[in-house]
Amino acid sequence: MNRLFIDLGGHHLVGDDLLFSQQSCEDPFPGLVETLGIPLLAISGVVLNTAGPTISWTAGWLYINGELCRVDAGAAALGTDNTWIINQTYDPLGTQVYEDLNTVNTYVLRKAIISGNAGGVNLFSNLLYLKDYFLQPLTASLGLGPMGLTWSGTGTYGARATVNQINEVVLTGPVSTTSYNATTQAIICTLINPPPRAYTFACAATIGTTDTTVSVDIDVSGNVSPRGLTAGQAVTISLDSIRYSLYR
Repeated sequence: MNRLFIDLGGHHLVGDDLLFSQQSCEDPFPGLVETLGIPLLAISGVVLNTAGPTISWTAGWLYINGELCRVDAGAAALGTDNTWIINQTYDPLGTQVYEDLNTVNTYVLRKAIISGNAGGVNLFSNLLYLKDYFLQPLTASLGLGPMGLTWSGTGTYGARATVNQINEVVLTGPVSTTSYNATTQAIICTLINPPPRAYTFACAATIGTTDTTVSVDIDVSGNVSPRGLTAGQAVTISLDSIRYSLYR
């Protein structure tokens, strides 16, 4: 991280010194979050409530558009395309009259709010939470069911995708369907941490009453797809053998 070095002897403090120090504080955190590959991430707080005709949220901090922004608690009319934006205002305490007699707003406030209907990557439903990121269950919100997919997590803990301390994505737990449909169940789920290249894994499975193995593909979009299944079969697949690095 860059630092402002001030030595003894009479350093001349200029505006650029403050700008340099400000930039040194702003740069590291977005650089860290960018390694996760998530454009919209709640660092703390920002709990959404979509009950009723409004959408409301609690205060917190949000990573949005490569920038860390504070979020004040608020509410807006609920719509399917509610979108997070950065709203810029000015603190009147920072208003100064310069030597050239121009009035300048020097305290810039940039906060994230839900406003408008632009949709896209900052759609409110795309918001992920840092506290959940490293232990994320495979649920419908992560793509465990395009077109009414009936794959489901089974067992005490269900199916989960986690990122460990050496940046490996690790899948655990079984998924199952009572009657495989090749049209609607070609994809088991879509992972939020896709691999840098395609992989194929041999996974333990039960088809009907027979224990066997099934090849499972994961493509660079994160789609997890089984191979060689026949329509109408009852299938349970254990994901425990799936593990890959995010960086190779």
